[in-house]
Amino acid sequence: MRTFTLTLISLSLCAPSALAEGHDPLWAATGDETPSAALCSGAEDAPRRLCVGGRFTTIAHMHNDSDFDPTPRFFDPNGQTDGQAATFLRSYVRYETGASLHVNYEMEVGWNAWSRHDPGKPDAFLPGDGGGLAYRHRQLFADARLSEQVRVRAGFQEIKDPSGLFLDHLGGALVLEYKDANRTSALWIGQLPDSTYEGVAVSDDNFIHDNVFGGLTYIYNLGAHQKVDFALMGLSDHRAVDRPLTLGALVLGFRHEHPRYQAWAHGVVQAGVWEGSGVAGVDQDIFAWAGQVGVRSRHGKLLWGMNAFALSPDDTHDGNGTIGTFFGAGKNRSATTLLTEDEYRDRYDNFDERMGTPWGPFLNHGAGLAVVDVTVGYRATDCWTTRLVIGDAMNIEAANALDKGHAGLEFSWLNDVAISEDVVAFAHAQLLVPDEGLAVFANDVDRSATELLYGGEIGITARF
Repeated sequence: MRTFTLTLISLSLCAPSALAEGHDPLWAATGDETPSAALCSGAEDAPRRLCVGGRFTTIAHMHNDSDFDPTPRFFDPNGQTDGQAATFLRSYVRYETGASLHVNYEMEVGWNAWSRHDPGKPDAFLPGDGGGLAYRHRQLFADARLSEQVRVRAGFQEIKDPSGLFLDHLGGALVLEYKDANRTSALWIGQLPDSTYEGVAVSDDNFIHDNVFGGLTYIYNLGAHQKVDFALMGLSDHRAVDRPLTLGALVLGFRHEHPRYQAWAHGVVQAGVWEGSGVAGVDQDIFAWAGQVGVRSRHGKLLWGMNAFALSPDDTHDGNGTIGTFFGAGKNRSATTLLTEDEYRDRYDNFDERMGTPWGPFLNHGAGLAVVDVTVGYRATDCWTTRLVIGDAMNIEAANALDKGHAGLEFSWLNDVAISEDVVAFAHAQLLVPDEGLAVFANDVDRSATELLYGGEIGITARF
């Protein structure tokens, strides 16, 4: 009832002219903060100009539980339910000296939570004693044009392969890029840090382990909207003493990108060796895979889409000299908000991460993971878009999850109301029907607990 009431209030406030025909309101909740040319202080040919953009978000969420177990928590001062209300400000500044040099800086101030879950740590549900306000660096890099087609970027920046399944991080890199009308190619070399969450705290240094990566990405334009993706990436990780991890990845894929229709399909194959990681210190060979396919479309007022991804599992004999687990970024294009990352605000409690094991900047699933979701939506008014998301998850190798295959089924009702062109309010209702394949990872005491998890989130986000 509260979710519905907030939607009605927001609808009464929204202006009919807030959304022009063809304008998608979802940018404000899930888009990036890179400033457009309209946000710059001068014309494009000005010798110097400053561009400033950003996003302000206030969001509150509440769920009845987090581990599917109704047993009273006599030793937990926070009780059974979990929830939080918090505010975030992410801003992006770009200083341009003509077209030859751009200096970029992105930061975030946030986690000044209003409620009892105020840990001052990136994980909103990890107990701690610190305050809730944090200032984080996200990107700081220079982008210089060497010629009409060649640019070089250096600094702390987004590192992403075309699929986003293997690499989708913030880290230090040097990138040499060539771009013309038909292709974009880039050579990468850099260092992947430990997990950066939404950035690096100003007082932290997360480059504490030797972890070097490099590679080539190549994107070929088949037409005005079609692209073929290719990447060959490799890394050498020395965070474990005398147990270096050497890993290579081949990425192949296809994308169709149109304002009203998008489709994507990518496959990733990994091969490498993890020295001294097996039983009795034997080296283990790595051969793993991942894939993702999806589509999203808008026809008049009707919205629809689907996405499916899978990450390979390990075999059923741990430490036997072979590893089949995919080393991934923990990112995907699923529309689910509980089973996978909630793009309105990542709180690091999504269940695909809780089902996995972190290794530095990567997440792997010994049981593998497959998630399929379908979205159907409708633009009910000029400023109100409503969507229903249904997603299902399963463990690919049930033997590595106590012989439990099916993980759970999610239903999310998402409502976005454009109050103006730059302000969007949202109200979501969420329901998760867990199965034992999820309980074995989410509950350390009763691995068969399958109580329904339900709740929702409300918030407002504005771009400037």
